[in-house]
Amino acid sequence: MLIKKSNISKTTTLGLVIFFVVGFANLVQPVKEPANGAGGYLATPLVLQDTVKAGLAANFGIEAGVHADTFEYELSDGIGTDDWFDRKSNGFSGIGVIDTTGGGAFRTLILPGGAAANRTFVRRMAFPQNSAPNGYLLLDAVYARDNHAAGGSNDSSIFGPGTANNTNPQNHWHFEIGGIPATNDIVDAMAHIRRDGDEITDSLWLFCAISKREESGDAHNDFELFQNVTLHRGDIIFSVDFTGGGRVPLPSVHLWIREGDEAEIEANSDFVFIGEFTTGPSISPFGYAQIGVDIEQAFARVNGLPEDAVDSTEASPWGHLDRVADFHDYILALQFGEAGFNLTGLGLDPSTSEDSCENLFGYVLFKTRSSQSFAAKLKDYVGPYPFGLVRKPQLSCVGDTLTCDSTLASAIVISYPSVGVSYMWNPEPVSGQGTDHARYDTPGTKKILVTIDSTGCLDSCEVEITQDIIPATCSLSVPDSLPDCTSQGNILTANAISAVSFEWSLSDSSWMITDGQGTNSITYTTGSSGSEGTFKLVVAASNGCNDSCQVTFRCTSPYICGDANGEEGVDISDAVYLILYIFRSGDPPKCPEPYISCGDVSGNGEVTISDVVYLINYLLKSGPAPIC
Repeated sequence: MLIKKSNISKTTTLGLVIFFVVGFANLVQPVKEPANGAGGYLATPLVLQDTVKAGLAANFGIEAGVHADTFEYELSDGIGTDDWFDRKSNGFSGIGVIDTTGGGAFRTLILPGGAAANRTFVRRMAFPQNSAPNGYLLLDAVYARDNHAAGGSNDSSIFGPGTANNTNPQNHWHFEIGGIPATNDIVDAMAHIRRDGDEITDSLWLFCAISKREESGDAHNDFELFQNVTLHRGDIIFSVDFTGGGRVPLPSVHLWIREGDEAEIEANSDFVFIGEFTTGPSISPFGYAQIGVDIEQAFARVNGLPEDAVDSTEASPWGHLDRVADFHDYILALQFGEAGFNLTGLGLDPSTSEDSCENLFGYVLFKTRSSQSFAAKLKDYVGPYPFGLVRKPQLSCVGDTLTCDSTLASAIVISYPSVGVSYMWNPEPVSGQGTDHARYDTPGTKKILVTIDSTGCLDSCEVEITQDIIPATCSLSVPDSLPDCTSQGNILTANAISAVSFEWSLSDSSWMITDGQGTNSITYTTGSSGSEGTFKLVVAASNGCNDSCQVTFRCTSPYICGDANGEEGVDISDAVYLILYIFRSGDPPKCPEPYISCGDVSGNGEVTISDVVYLINYLLKSGPAPIC
């Protein structure tokens, strides 16, 4: 997503969005002297002049080459110097700032016909942010490969028709997928920021590079660096206008300000304004005031000029494309240019501001224009990508919830950068102190302090650990009408609140749950006459907190066990009645069907003399009660 520029009030003028427009190579006649009378400023030229050349700054080569330990066209042999990509097999000390891990396999995928042909991809810095592997503090780097529109292919990131230009706010821009001229078609885009030493007080240098598909003709490119919030320093655009058939890149520099605030800004800055103020109907009274760049603070170069001994440059590990998208291991003449800028020398180093830990950039967006005009229609773009002088760590925090199932909750911080930083949690966690993932057993607000080790810049955020231990509840009641013994299809329903799981059990094995396990209502079969069942239910809420309830009741019979003669009582006459039934073929016990005979007082399933003995023992000797 592209970020909209803010309309900044006059009281925050010194926190304005700053736009640079910078070019690559043998540049321009200065048109205004700097305040101290030394050197000159890069500006829209009246007369061409060799002012900006290849160079070495903060041990990084700016000579239109991409590999460490090599100078493509000028200066020395380049051994020990840094660049975009490393030569891992040469044994020299120069480093490449872009991560090429797995480059060989990835190269195969993006070759024409490969599984990822004509796909965009991004590589980040090969070293942790704010590290100094070779004595220079590396702050950030990004490489982006854009897809192309050659041979009927579509570029997936181009500007659509309408108001996409630098004098309209970004929420007025339109984007689409489609074709684009080769001269505007970005292939490689790179940016890197470092200090000229391992201290925060060393000069801050910005390096940027771009390659295009076209091998000749004018081309017009922007590097836009911006924040997603308005801080002391704002958006920066490096615009590169390749003129003279692509051989002469021309730079210009603009600031996003309120018209009329130029004098106030100049009085509090180390730069001066030159040229005209540019605005548009959608942004007025804000717009762009052109500023000067001291030519002593910049290097630039394009590859393959007529005076060079060779007309091509060795490409990145992933190769390069020509105008028809044929694949090469080299970059053709005039396809690639790079520049380096001393931001400290230009007055744009945030370490000189009141807050030395304040961000300068947040994102980088690479884009091309249709002509040299700063307000020309925008054509191709790549990004935006997180990039810049990340002085304070950028933090995102999230906390978990304590539950009955989870008695330890996570507190997590996501930090950018994530390497070369220290973590301190308060209060002390159960585990995870000194890491990005702590564990707590109590609810409440937890604070994480993250410090960048190399600079001491820090920031904090708060994590809220919540607690959810409210259990589900349940209750069971004795049925209003007790079920008959040995009956089926009986229903028992629990009153449950916040329950998501139900587990039933029975204490009497002669009783049986036949349906409804896992719900709040079960179907059951009762046991034999005189028996009782104890139902237990365990319920749990979604947080794992549970409750239990139970109920006990007896089943009922439609007859009195032992009342063999049906006189609604049990006495010695019932024993005589059974004797007559057993030995004299008398009438059977008077029990309603289909129940087990009320004469089966011993409960063995049949009526025999043992039931007579059992009943006499109960009546005359206080024996066990009948159990039909």
